[in-house]
Amino acid sequence: MRQVRVLAFAAFLGASSLIGRASADEADVAEQLFRDGHALLKEHRYSEACPKFAESQQHDPASGTLLALAYCQELGGQLASAQASYTAAAELARAEKQDERQRAASQRAQELTARLSTLTIRVPEALWSVPGVRVTNNGVEVARSTWGRPVANDGGDFDVQVTAPGRSAWSTRVTLGPERDQRVVDVPALAGTESAGSSGPRTAIPAQSASARPEQHYWTTPRTVGWAAIGAGTLSGITALYFTASAKSAQSDVESLVRAEQSAPADARAPWDALGHSREADGRRAAALAQGFGVASGALLIGGAALVIFGGEKKEREAPSVSLSIVPGEARFGYARAF
Repeated sequence: MRQVRVLAFAAFLGASSLIGRASADEADVAEQLFRDGHALLKEHRYSEACPKFAESQQHDPASGTLLALAYCQELGGQLASAQASYTAAAELARAEKQDERQRAASQRAQELTARLSTLTIRVPEALWSVPGVRVTNNGVEVARSTWGRPVANDGGDFDVQVTAPGRSAWSTRVTLGPERDQRVVDVPALAGTESAGSSGPRTAIPAQSASARPEQHYWTTPRTVGWAAIGAGTLSGITALYFTASAKSAQSDVESLVRAEQSAPADARAPWDALGHSREADGRRAAALAQGFGVASGALLIGGAALVIFGGEKKEREAPSVSLSIVPGEARFGYARAF
């Protein structure tokens, strides 16, 4: 069983690595979106430029793209989003071992702190202990850990709603300025609503038990995992070939970006330089990944074959029996299982 778990985990790692890498086509799409965003940024069309950078980041994540997105959001007055993007860029730059870029992004995020607008939602202590109480801001649930604390937000209108079982709902709308604006929402104690009487006859749901049935004779868990491992191993082998070509593609991208940077105005070269460094790092990683995927392919194929061959059938077993007895204001739950 321990060997099964180890091989299953190896299969999972192989499949996750395949999914996590952007293909060459994704990189081309990301580069075009980046160029479109940069052109819109130069025209001060921030509301159109920022989504381009965000979509480019989704296709091919890079700290340089995140820096461009953060800069666009800052110019567009979305200071809270800009700070979050700068912080994410710093984290990604740290993973890429781009120390200078990490320091610049971290410093810029820190400098924005004094300019942020905040919204504080204060919930009375009487509601904290009410089961099922829920606070939402524009339809998104507000975490309890942030109740009573100022939370940075981009400027705009915010609809705050508070609900709880057996209580009347409450809501309000507040407008927050884009910069250095602090607003506080004080939630009142919610009034109670009339609930149904607690007396009444006992309602019982008889115990139900699924009939015993045999599991699949062939598709046992080990065999399912085995075939998944074989599939992942095959893809790993193909991916090893892909990364060999990816290193050459990355080098070509860097050369293209160098030419684009040289033709760009001096005050607009930073984003091109950031993307060039990211693609150069991708090229260095590609060669190492090609060898790693080759080794992973062999391990996954051997482990998967072993699971398919030796994965045995399981005996029939009886499903658990569950019963539920309900009384107004009270519930009892029963569980039984045969071994």
